[in-house]
Order: sequence, then C-alpha cells, then structure tokens
Amino acid sequence: MSRYHTKRQIGFGAAVCLLLLVGADRAWTADRYLIGPASLQASPSIPKTVVDGVNPQGWVLYTQSYGVKEQICEIFLAKTLTVRSAAPKSSNLLYSGLTEGAMVGVIHLLPEATEDYSADSHNQTLRPGYYTMRYAVMPAGTYENGTKPGDFVVLSPASMDQDPSRILKTAELTRLGEATSGTDVPATMALVAPDPGSRQFPSVKVDETDMCIVQVQLRLAATKGAAAAASEFPLAIGLVTPIHGPEGS
Repeated sequence: MSRYHTKRQIGFGAAVCLLLLVGADRAWTADRYLIGPASLQASPSIPKTVVDGVNPQGWVLYTQSYGVKEQICEIFLAKTLTVRSAAPKSSNLLYSGLTEGAMVGVIHLLPEATEDYSADSHNQTLRPGYYTMRYAVMPAGTYENGTKPGDFVVLSPASMDQDPSRILKTAELTRLGEATSGTDVPATMALVAPDPGSRQFPSVKVDETDMCIVQVQLRLAATKGAAAAASEFPLAIGLVTPIHGPEGS
C-alpha cells in the first residue's frame, strides 16, 4: 500500500470526526475537510411539507483533495422544537424536556459519499437519501442495574414521514426507523450532553471516544401549559458514524 493511499484512509477517518455546522467553507484540519452552505428545496426526493418544516439554509460536509470535492452529508434544522408541558424528573435523560416523537431536523445522506460514512449509532449501513430526525428515548445499553435509557434521534424516510408538525408515537417511530435501517433495530443517532463552556453556535468537537459531536441551538415551540423557557435550546448530536471494515479493506 502506498504512503498516499494510507494517508488518504486516515484522512477519511478524520472527516466525520470533524463534522458540520462550524461555518461556511472553513477547514478544521490539515486533511482539508470543509463545511459549506447548503439549501433545501422541494423535489421528488423530499416532500414540500417536510421542506416547509425546516430551515432551508443548512450545511454540507465535504472533503477536498487536489481540487476534487467529495460531499458527505447535509443537515437542516427544524424551524421550531416542541417541548413538554411538564418535563418528567429523570436522572438518566439529558433531554427529558423534549417531546418524544417531535422532529429535530432533516439529514441528507448524499449518494456520492463513500459507504464508510453512511452508518448510524448501531453501525448499520444506511442508504443515501433524505431522513427526518425525531427525538426518542431508547435503550442505550445494559448495565449491572439493567437497561439504561438514552436520548436519540430516530431517522425516518422523509417520503414516509411527511408532516413535521405531528408528534409520532413510539410504535410508529420505531416502525419508520426500522424502514430506514432495513432491520429490526431502528436507525438512530445519539444525543449527548451539550458543552456548557461553548459560546459558539453551531460548534463541533471530538470526545474521548473519537465521536464527533455537533452542538446547535434550536428554536423552542412550547406546548400549551408549558412554563416560560428560553427561545433557543442547545442540542448536541453525534452525526453519521464511519463504518470500520476489516483491516486492509
């Protein structure tokens, strides 16, 4: 294997760990992975009702080497985020104030992206296309005291989830997530704790496990009877995870 090929493999591994939402056309490593603006428009691939429910100005992650640009994915955030009228008390959940089944945004997995960067939090390969992202509480692992719940977004095919204003029940959300993954495990991306020291939104960081975390602020849309809250809500999400194939593949 040539030194160039080895270096290129390492560069692609770094790409997803330097994901999204830090500013148009700004490089964050010497590997020349960049963020640029993206616009969302209605097309046969995504219903207009979904387009109308998100901010049409989003971001695209791409890499550029020797003048050749390779795009990976786009993300567009919901115009508003629905919160609970009364958040349940839970020490296990980071986002218990969010309404389960509420839409967070849309992710577009681009067809030109390499398959290595089209996986969910369960390392399941996802097909290119537009997917809605909805908040859900799901098992995050089994520990000595049993299964621990965690915060996730479930990915649903946009063609099957056409009303951003709806709040989906768990059974329907699970079914749509399974339609995305093609397995009995719904396609998900993990939500993690926002960085309290961050003063820049959007921002990106890599944690000790090499997971790429994107932190954004979403606009709140309080439900009837909800207590007064800030107009923006910090959300940290681990986006598309690279698939680790056999050594040398």
